[in-house]
Amino acid sequence: GTNISLSSDRNFENNKAANLGANHTKLAINYGNIDENLSQKASISFWHNHNSYGSNIIGSNRPLFYMSNGNSSYHEGVVLGCTESSNKLRLVSYEAPNVGFANELTHTVPSSNNAWTHYVISYNFTGTNRFIKVYMNGLLITNKPLTHNMPIPTNKKMYFLGWTESNNSMIGKIDDIKLFNENMY
Repeated sequence: GTNISLSSDRNFENNKAANLGANHTKLAINYGNIDENLSQKASISFWHNHNSYGSNIIGSNRPLFYMSNGNSSYHEGVVLGCTESSNKLRLVSYEAPNVGFANELTHTVPSSNNAWTHYVISYNFTGTNRFIKVYMNGLLITNKPLTHNMPIPTNKKMYFLGWTESNNSMIGKIDDIKLFNENMY
């Protein structure tokens, strides 16, 4: 099975949040069916309730959010995750091997069960004002100017709490995923 079930959300309403258990399969949104331009400019908002870690990692990252740029390497695109050893949030974005960055942030993924955390990833890969911003519970925790481009991927999917069709990296609940075709902040 998929090991994804419905659970109570952050407002304590039953069957409103996705609960991703151990060895869960994908939780992906095919945004090509919604707006193809989301790979170039968007804001992604979601709530996460951390439980524990899954079995798979990307290098040393456990993704909360992953969007591939369609190239061959797992880290090419955008990853917001936490490091395996320190539980600190990490923002990774590469256009191609050695073209991009990996920044470990000072904030950690809350480890308290039943604690909901709100994340917003806002990015612009077009024009001269290219950036990735990350907000945690309404506070800007990183604003990274970009010097690299982001190819338009053929696989127009965003993954939550994992990084491919079958790999899980985080166990917990996710709620209220919203995609915006503009930068919210």
